[in-house]
Amino acid sequence: MKIHLLPNRSRAGHVTFGGYWSRGEAPADAAFALADASGLPIDVQSAPAAYWSDGSIKWSTHTADAFRIGDEAELSVLPAGAPVPSIGRAVTVEETEDHTGYIVHNGVLSLIVPKPGGASKPAIAMNVMRGDVPAADRIYPVFDLERRDASAEGTCETRSVTHYEGVIDAVTVEQSGPVQVVFRFDGRHIPNPRIIADHTATGPDDPVDMPEPSMPFVIRLAVCAGEKDLKLTHTFAYDGKESRDFLKGMGIRVDLPLTGHAHEHHVHFQTDNGTFHEAAEMFFGNHWDQSPAVLRRQLDGDLPDAELTENLRKAEADLPIWNRYALVQDASSHFRIVKQTKPGCCELTCDRGSRAPGAMAVTGTSGGVMIGMRDFWRKYPGELEVAGLGTAAAQATAWFHAPAADAYDFRHYDTRTYTYTCYEGFDYMLSTAYGVAVTSEATIRLLDAMPKGGQVADFAAQVDRPAVAVGAPEYYHAKRAFGEWSLPAAPDDPSVKPSERWLENELAKAFDYYKAEVEHRDWYGLFDYGDVMHTYDPARHVWRYDVGGFAWQNTELIPTYWLWTYFLRTGREDVYTLAEAMTRHTSEVDIYHFGPLQGLGTRHNVRHWGCSCKEPRIAMAGHHRFLYYLSGDARVGDVMNEVLPVDLTIKRRGKGGDGASFPVDGDLMPTRSGPDWSSFVSNWLTAYERTLDPKYREWIERGVNDIAAAPFRLISGPSFMYDVKTKDLKYMGEDRGTPNQHLQLCQGGIQIWAEVADELDLPVLREMLVEEGSFYTLSAEEKLRRCGDEELAHRPFGWPSLITEILGLAATDTNDEKLGRFTWDVLFDTVLRGGDGGYNPTAYTRDGGGRTEYDIPWNSTNCTSRWALGVIDNLEYIRQWLPDEVPTEVTGGDFFH
Repeated sequence: MKIHLLPNRSRAGHVTFGGYWSRGEAPADAAFALADASGLPIDVQSAPAAYWSDGSIKWSTHTADAFRIGDEAELSVLPAGAPVPSIGRAVTVEETEDHTGYIVHNGVLSLIVPKPGGASKPAIAMNVMRGDVPAADRIYPVFDLERRDASAEGTCETRSVTHYEGVIDAVTVEQSGPVQVVFRFDGRHIPNPRIIADHTATGPDDPVDMPEPSMPFVIRLAVCAGEKDLKLTHTFAYDGKESRDFLKGMGIRVDLPLTGHAHEHHVHFQTDNGTFHEAAEMFFGNHWDQSPAVLRRQLDGDLPDAELTENLRKAEADLPIWNRYALVQDASSHFRIVKQTKPGCCELTCDRGSRAPGAMAVTGTSGGVMIGMRDFWRKYPGELEVAGLGTAAAQATAWFHAPAADAYDFRHYDTRTYTYTCYEGFDYMLSTAYGVAVTSEATIRLLDAMPKGGQVADFAAQVDRPAVAVGAPEYYHAKRAFGEWSLPAAPDDPSVKPSERWLENELAKAFDYYKAEVEHRDWYGLFDYGDVMHTYDPARHVWRYDVGGFAWQNTELIPTYWLWTYFLRTGREDVYTLAEAMTRHTSEVDIYHFGPLQGLGTRHNVRHWGCSCKEPRIAMAGHHRFLYYLSGDARVGDVMNEVLPVDLTIKRRGKGGDGASFPVDGDLMPTRSGPDWSSFVSNWLTAYERTLDPKYREWIERGVNDIAAAPFRLISGPSFMYDVKTKDLKYMGEDRGTPNQHLQLCQGGIQIWAEVADELDLPVLREMLVEEGSFYTLSAEEKLRRCGDEELAHRPFGWPSLITEILGLAATDTNDEKLGRFTWDVLFDTVLRGGDGGYNPTAYTRDGGGRTEYDIPWNSTNCTSRWALGVIDNLEYIRQWLPDEVPTEVTGGDFFH
């Protein structure tokens, strides 16, 4: 398998990537080799990630030096018995002599990872050494909670901020070299009795007593051979009460031993206008030896303490020491840098700007650290802070939520729902953030000297846009990775029809529009970045950000599948970046990781957790497995485990389907074949291929056989009775009143079932898909003739534009040209009737003047994601029936926006 680095990404550091193999190509115990373009071996650490049912490896995960991979490298399966290439410089892990922790060495640094209770103060790393030079005393999580207590009238609030300390409950060595070591830390925060801030308005003086939340966390620490970087992935989960528990600060802190005097302690912040650089004590003021030339030497690191003049030594005792510096990104387009001498004194504003890359360096005479945060301004409010800069014991903190910003408010936008007007599901309120999470990434690099030149800028770029290694679209397509989808035609192929060129152009324009909308609409923020909005409001020229179920998308109609499939076929880095951000968001913020709703996700709403509908389809593994297998992301692996017991969650709640209350009879509960049972199947398939535990395959096969035994098989859907204990589906009879036949398919059912049929060799499932696709668009008379059931024949099979993949699949498997041409009519109709010939933004100016902006008034994300997937899949299924030219008049079906 040939791999390459994506452009516009870093080419430095180590990168973890996925390898994909045909059935039987890589035995379960296979070893792998990696070689650069000239055939020289590259050190690589490999592990299986998923298996075929015959036990051979389907996906493998590999870690290697990105610089060595370069433009192209070859990943291969070694023949049985072949020697594995030796690792040049290894990273090792061993227990301490007293068994209280682990010692890590990687050739250039060492550190101790304490076990729970193995250190006097909780930490994820201690005694970090750069060779034999101390680099960091301790690295640990920090957290600040703001508590608000409302007055009896609800008009005033008492606010207090409490500092929480991180407690490590479990340490797991997830990987143990030789290229990379990864530790996982599971923990929680406990309150420090000391209240560190108090902002009291009129209202009660004493907070109301209530149990303290623990705000659990999962942190991963990765150390690679020969690198001076410590890579951190930090997941925060919310278990508070929205009415009073507000997120004030959250991050990772490093205790630094700084050598030298205060004037030799430096701080650097990378900004969008170069590097901001000062020292804790600067030789510039009202003194003849404090000249710009002297200050320039000091900032260049060319003024050692031994060379200070007598006058400078006198001045040194009478200069302010700026002990604290902070860069605060309080909006996606604004940051400020402040400094302070000591608590109780004012902050001075040093600088302002738009977007800081998110990197800071703190150094003394023997070095220090750089700290970088990924997506710093995109996931605002973030903060980089150093305290005690003028002392021998500084504290550098990467705040994923800045304490200097307003506390994050998890409350809903109202105290009721609006089902009649705002598409909000049900009348009861179930807007709860209890159990949602958010994941952030940071890197700590050990320095042996003060950084110079563009060193901080280069580091910031590497952290913000780390290397990504992937295979070519042609490779994934040939091996049918993630199912069936098409490749774009070659640009210089004269046989390609004008209509296909037009479709490819529209696919590109649709993606480019959403990429631009992220920036245009400022879809940024710690809990928002990665998601897009659901429906556009042409009257206000905004997305319906404030209208119930029309605001955030929350995976509705699988835009995740659209973006990832579009990446697989194009290999575009910007597509990967948007898809990666969407997966990171939807796998954390939109779903519940613990508690009474574990494994469920929240349907689209103004708040990501706002809708009363809690469904398995939002959280299912299918959304997330693309990133997991392509990048080896361990946190996504956690999430796919967390959603596995979602059917048990639904059973405990006594809810079924769309969140409505249903009677539960023992272990039986009403469940739609799609998108409920199909979501279970997505979870089970992923668990099966990751573990080969036969129960997951048995559960899938049991349900497939139950549906196949129903009078009209999949066409009978969507309602069945589901046995939580046995995983059986029981036929419930036909329901003429259901308007939601399309929901059985449009939420991923087609993709899930088609892949399952192929991977688990279940031809009956493919047959049922073809049967339903062939049946879907028939007239009521023809349906009645085929099925002989009045109820089924007259049930509304609406919105074929949402399920064109199953129409194309049925057309190709039955060689039904009429159905194939009808499918293309629907796809052209969807876009051509929407506006002026497709995804062409139109200009507008807001009332009262202003700059010219652009929108697509007819667009919705439901429409775009379903249309784009339909085109991508049907160019594989029914390309032969594509009309030569773009139709001028089409009557192929519904128009859904």
